Amino acid sequence: MSKNVQECLMTYYKGKGMNCAETTLLAANEAWNLEIPEDSIKLMGGFGGGMGSGNVCGAISGGIAALSYRFVKETGHKSPELMKYVKEYVLSVQKEMGSINCRDLHIQYATAEEKCYPTIEQIVKILDQIYKAACYELNNDNILKDAP
Repeated sequence: MSKNVQECLMTYYKGKGMNCAETTLLAANEAWNLEIPEDSIKLMGGFGGGMGSGNVCGAISGGIAALSYRFVKETGHKSPELMKYVKEYVLSVQKEMGSINCRDLHIQYATAEEKCYPTIEQIVKILDQIYKAACYELNNDNILKDAP
């Protein structure tokens, strides 16, 4: 893997004004060479701000979308390894950050100057860790031969 998702964030959040969900998926797309069609990023628009209601942080949703795009072969139901990594990701965010909800994370991590950038940065740091571990594990089992 040539880049971490964290290295690609600024381009999208600060440079292009994307929301947390769009930023995370675009940064993962770049870092992991997912080749997600540019137009598909529109699907993440409604996940920002905890789906507009302060619930699950859009950065988490964007990370789940990236993991799904990378690890689903046919469908989610036929990709048990995906749900293992999604669960690890969400539980790791919960443990390390104290919540997965936008409203809670915003209070704790967002700043007037940086807005949600510190929150997104911390979440994708966790995403990068889960992704690296997944690629390593799957390569060792010869399940995923094309992992970076």
